[in-house]
Amino acid sequence: MSLDALVERFIEDGVVDADEAVEFENLVFEDNSIDREEADAAFAINNGTNPEGNSPEWERVFVRTVSAYLLGDEVSPGTVDADEAAWLIESIEGDGELDHTEKLLCVVIAQTAMSIDESLVAKFAEWGI
Repeated sequence: MSLDALVERFIEDGVVDADEAVEFENLVFEDNSIDREEADAAFAINNGTNPEGNSPEWERVFVRTVSAYLLGDEVSPGTVDADEAAWLIESIEGDGELDHTEKLLCVVIAQTAMSIDESLVAKFAEWGI
């Protein structure tokens, strides 16, 4: 199944169960790296489904996927550079709310990144992270 079809199916369903979370994870990590399209897909699913109805497994997969995109890239491994920070801020604020899953992602990034662009550090403070 294509990534777009998977995203559409999850959004139509309204929630992501544990099996679906693993299905998404297997698809996006098939090549052992995460690109922008896959990270965007994770946000589309997260923003398009009910965060309170999603499986805890989805939280784990979402955080793993977006963290891998931000911290596993070849340009700035282990760091969140200015472009990545801008993308993350836009992705989180795009739906007008910082949900629990996104907040968990921010905590993980804050704890694991070797360096974080100052714009994102400021947003973390604004968001209470």
